[in-house]
Amino acid sequence: MSVFCVHSSGFATIGLDEVLFVWKRDDLEDFTVPLNVLHRIAQIYSTSCEADQAGVRQVCSRLPAIHSVPLALPPLSKHILFFPPTLQDFSSLSVPNSPFLIALFLCDAELSWAMACPNRLLLRLGLKYSWYPTPVVNIVGREAAYTTETSQTVLKVFTDFRNWSFRMKHLLDEIISWNRSMIAWATDVNLSADSHLVCEENDGLYTTQVLARGASRKATGTSFIIIDGGLKTSGLQISVVEDGVAVRVPSDKLESLLAALNSTEISVVEDGVAVRVPSDKLESLLAALNSAEDWTTVGATGSQFTVHWIDTCPQTSSYGPVSPIDGLNLADKYQYGLSLERAISSVLQVPSVPDYGVRLSHVYNLKDGRLTPDDEPKVFS
Repeated sequence: MSVFCVHSSGFATIGLDEVLFVWKRDDLEDFTVPLNVLHRIAQIYSTSCEADQAGVRQVCSRLPAIHSVPLALPPLSKHILFFPPTLQDFSSLSVPNSPFLIALFLCDAELSWAMACPNRLLLRLGLKYSWYPTPVVNIVGREAAYTTETSQTVLKVFTDFRNWSFRMKHLLDEIISWNRSMIAWATDVNLSADSHLVCEENDGLYTTQVLARGASRKATGTSFIIIDGGLKTSGLQISVVEDGVAVRVPSDKLESLLAALNSTEISVVEDGVAVRVPSDKLESLLAALNSAEDWTTVGATGSQFTVHWIDTCPQTSSYGPVSPIDGLNLADKYQYGLSLERAISSVLQVPSVPDYGVRLSHVYNLKDGRLTPDDEPKVFS
């Protein structure tokens, strides 16, 4: 396959991820410079440097995930979804030396899905074009993976597709305060899995497929997880729902489970799973959550549900944001940036080398969460 490959260079100097555009060449005799792509990169740069976009950002979301323009100019679409690299092979492509995001050209009908659960869309395209786990090359003019019909998907329970007054969250604190009887959150791609659940749509109906890396399957990732407090019988129940998983617990135990979740840090990598456990099993689960211990229960059919604790957020890719000093993954850290004007003006001249200077572009808080309210203003002083 012959492709065009264009990427930015210099976004990292103002504390942003670089962006990578790759699309299939339809005319092998056409070597025209893709000016529309260069203009779009300039637009992304300008938008990200606006005053209201500067300031405090989590590193994993320091560049807006979706960039939209009123008019599509070929080969681009109006809406572009940016996602981080994972297990893709970039050996034959020219990619940035700094952390970068990959551009996916969205069809208009896919915009709501990209906003609600981007991994669902990415994994569906990975299955369609045989890219594991998600595609890198854009096929210009492809058909949409999903329609605008959302009345039959389970995600409508957790996402307001019409007004976007609520949506499925990634942040556990917001999830728990949002709904006390049923909670759900989207997850990241599980790099240790050898397959992933994929949701396929046909005339508004949804079925589950599996995108596998190889012939054997030992661990399957999902796009979201649901915990439902509606279990009334004993036993472990795990059900696959579209490309997710649901976990059901007794309603009288859900409050204590939510309290345990709210007071601890849990890393969930499944794409979407539901599990139901009896009250006696839940007591041991709550004890494990409170003491940060691993926990496993097995159902009558041999199904198994495990909670596994990790010390730090794992690095999702060798192309992701890491500390150049000790290799620490910075994706879940908070970054304090400067406006473009202040970044340019904050140049420290090097006395012995008058032609060069040092410019402060951003500051990382290596501790969990944000800096204290007293310390945050000092970053910009």
